[in-house]
Amino acid sequence: MKNLRQIALAGAAAFGAAAITLGTAGIAGAQDTEPADPAPAEETDRAERRAEKRQAIADAIGITVTELTEARESGETLAEIAGDELPAVVDVLIERATARVEAKVESGRITQEQADARLEGLDERIEDRLENGREGRKRGKRGDRANAQSEELTLS
Repeated sequence: MKNLRQIALAGAAAFGAAAITLGTAGIAGAQDTEPADPAPAEETDRAERRAEKRQAIADAIGITVTELTEARESGETLAEIAGDELPAVVDVLIERATARVEAKVESGRITQEQADARLEGLDERIEDRLENGREGRKRGKRGDRANAQSEELTLS
């Protein structure tokens, strides 16, 4: 009986020591790794890209970012704000979108065929969005599909 008890205590002690060792290694390892949530960096990148985009558009039109923001908040479309400078704004937006797609190809995130498909008709989509505001965005395939599904739900 005494031997069985000693074996059980020795086993428990060994198990406890192993758990402590592994737990300590896990804590040390966790301290050396990057945070699991990269969202803050992505949010910063997104905010920086948006600021750069606003600045590029304002520069193309020949106004300040503040003037651009105020005009957009008052309900004007970018086409209305840009006026005769609309082609310059379209060029800026095409250049930026093309650069983003090319970067995705270079990093291996998408194939060249996928990039070509994304870039096809880009100028028309950008012009439509500029002239129609955010509503122009809903006219694509996803918007048509979503609208059809919405109509089906309404009719049911």
